[in-house]
Amino acid sequence: MLLCSSKIPVKEVCTKEAFVALAINWVTKSRNYGFPFFTWDGQSEILRKSSNGATFQVVLFEDGVICAVRLCSVDGRLAQWTADFILDTENKILAFQLYREALPDVAHIRREFSLPVLVQDVIAADFARKDENLDITDKPHLLHTEDASWVADIILRKQIYSLPIVYISCEYEGHCVVNPYMLAEKLNGVAHVLYETTRELSFSLKSLTDGKNPYAGAIEIFYPNGKRRILPRQLQGSHSKKVYSIVNTVIEHMAQLHIDSRYSLTQLQSNKLQMQLKNVVRKGEAASAEYKELEAMYEELLKQKQDQIGELKGQLESALDSVRKLENQLEYQGYQLESIDGIPILSYGTERDLYPNEQRSLLIEIIEKEKERSRRPSRRYDILKSVIEENDENQNGIDEKRSALKKCLHGYTRMTPAIKKELQEIGFTVIDDGKHIKLIFMDDDRYIGTLSKTGSDHRGGDNTAHDMISQIF
Repeated sequence: MLLCSSKIPVKEVCTKEAFVALAINWVTKSRNYGFPFFTWDGQSEILRKSSNGATFQVVLFEDGVICAVRLCSVDGRLAQWTADFILDTENKILAFQLYREALPDVAHIRREFSLPVLVQDVIAADFARKDENLDITDKPHLLHTEDASWVADIILRKQIYSLPIVYISCEYEGHCVVNPYMLAEKLNGVAHVLYETTRELSFSLKSLTDGKNPYAGAIEIFYPNGKRRILPRQLQGSHSKKVYSIVNTVIEHMAQLHIDSRYSLTQLQSNKLQMQLKNVVRKGEAASAEYKELEAMYEELLKQKQDQIGELKGQLESALDSVRKLENQLEYQGYQLESIDGIPILSYGTERDLYPNEQRSLLIEIIEKEKERSRRPSRRYDILKSVIEENDENQNGIDEKRSALKKCLHGYTRMTPAIKKELQEIGFTVIDDGKHIKLIFMDDDRYIGTLSKTGSDHRGGDNTAHDMISQIF
């Protein structure tokens, strides 16, 4: 299954020798693959197998104009990974694709994955050239009022880039709905991240684009062949989940695009074998051992393509099944809406939910407490009781977050990667603030807590959890 595909424009210095040297450094220095150090002579095709069963291959096409690198490995979750890199030295393009296949008898693989480290290495080595006026980087491009003119060209589709543009509008002064730095890091080599630093730019763009610009926290993704807008209310969950929602949207879109045969290793190999078969036949050597060997290789490639087609058909059927289920859910919800009698008792205020069902859960808790304090029997008690009975108390996201925060910070003595990850999943942004660690809930500066970097008091984490729960939950 193709997970990700991208094409990076590269500089003249990214020769096949320099690129393969970088790739060899990647696989030999990683403990995951088990390759001993080796070198490449710049001419021969090589195939190396590691002690862990991983394979590393360098193949040349079109008299060395195209250099392909393939790494195949198996991870601890029993999935086979294939990373293909195609360097086109004529057009100065580095294309890459990442594939993952479940091994036999494996029923489920986690969805999460990371881009190959070699992508970061290529960019860190300064091999990537500008995509028009934008550097390819793991940092967001910060936009100011003076950038309005060229940014308007992006919005109006007058300027198209090789990589997608993820445009983050300013929700309010100096704030956006997702962390642009985390987003740029995750999309390094796949997309550019542009971030408005001020609302003034939104107002300028409104005039220049006739109101077509994303604004008030909206995020718009400008693909080379289309665009998609995401509104703040469509991004639910923790801070990191919002980032990954956008990352997945971009990567899944790019994986669905057609891969040019020039940048497909399987297609390049097929074309090369066809040419070699034709040359053997032309020489009248159709019965030779060389011909039979080439024919067997070609048949193996055809089998791989047939397997890929079968897998794509399975994915299509699964997708259609998901669509049918969603249609049934929408139909059911339509019936539910039609059956509603009356109108809601209360209307929402100006505060929006920081996570799904936040305000609803909080109000049900408050009503429950007030019900327990009410006289029985009384009209007050009966009304509160009926409201609670008509709402599902099991959908209380507040209790889940309270429990998760208590568990995470119980016995805290210092910040670790595991604790940081748990806090981010709850919805906190974790910031190193000198002597302390600052915790900001859902990027809202009204809700901030602090932790010491090295707490001598083992109750410090419990105290912080108690304070944050009192303040937020």
